[in-house]
Amino acid sequence: MNTVEELVDKYAPNARLLKRKIHMSFSKTKGRSQFRQDFDMLFPHFTPSLLSVCFDLTTRQLEYSMLISLGLSCKEIAEILFVTTKSVEKMRSRLTVMLPFKDHLSLSIWLRNLLINPNAKLE
Repeated sequence: MNTVEELVDKYAPNARLLKRKIHMSFSKTKGRSQFRQDFDMLFPHFTPSLLSVCFDLTTRQLEYSMLISLGLSCKEIAEILFVTTKSVEKMRSRLTVMLPFKDHLSLSIWLRNLLINPNAKLE
């Protein structure tokens, strides 16, 4: 199985192929745990940094945060996780309140920044 890093490198020029590969990863047995392991290997500071800001995030909330940080839309996340777009929107709203941000865009920007900057501050 390819790692997230390999997939990003290979398919970054074509985002649709990357999304399809991530979707296939989640549809396999143990796909979610494998995705989290690969993500944590690629971005080792992401989860600890996020948990230092909000220590009571669930595994599912961390998973959503990882997917949001990759720049995926609500529709794309819904397709990957086999949930409705409404479910993704609700989770994004919960994360926005928990962290706390004034809107979804601020949350997305901060999470993307956290991928490269483990000391990203809540603003």
